Amino acid sequence: MSAHAGSRLSRFGTCCLHRAPAVLAFCFAIAAGTFATHAAEAPTVSKDAKPSAATKEGLAALKKRFNMAANLFFKGQYAQAEKELHDILNIYKRDLGLEHPETLNCRVAVGGLLLVQNRPAEAESEFRAILAIRERVLGTDHPDALSTCYGIAQCLAAQNKIPEALLFARRAADGLANASGKAGRLAKPAKKLVEELEQSQKKK
Repeated sequence: MSAHAGSRLSRFGTCCLHRAPAVLAFCFAIAAGTFATHAAEAPTVSKDAKPSAATKEGLAALKKRFNMAANLFFKGQYAQAEKELHDILNIYKRDLGLEHPETLNCRVAVGGLLLVQNRPAEAESEFRAILAIRERVLGTDHPDALSTCYGIAQCLAAQNKIPEALLFARRAADGLANASGKAGRLAKPAKKLVEELEQSQKKK
């Protein structure tokens, strides 16, 4: 790769990181919007999938804490938001289980927060772990799995891993093209990312 091409790729990765706050905002919107509905839709996948110590009152309190973390993010207080999210995530893991939708949605927000702090490799690891669970539990074509692919594509693009980013972006764009709900709103951003990645690849 020429130095000039490398410079273009570097600029593209920087552009993706500049777009990360918008990606994280969407991550928060998806997670916050599914507290009440997602648990009923998800299959029971393990003995710890049902709440134990986490009563409805306790889950409502966690939702408030999640909203607090979102507010910290929007104020640019990323470190505080990350700490709050990790605390919430640990409670979800303990009380709802590793594969529960609420746990995974919280992990999505953590991944987005890592990305916005210019830590795309860590964010990629988080999103890949989420994808592995969602594919196993929900299937490879489920909108939640496909939306996770979009997150992975953003992380890879931010690291200038264009060919691999393109694979995940295309999977998200194609799979979400006819999706409805919050996940369906990612179809256009995913398609745009595909176009940007393809254009960047042609310029190499």
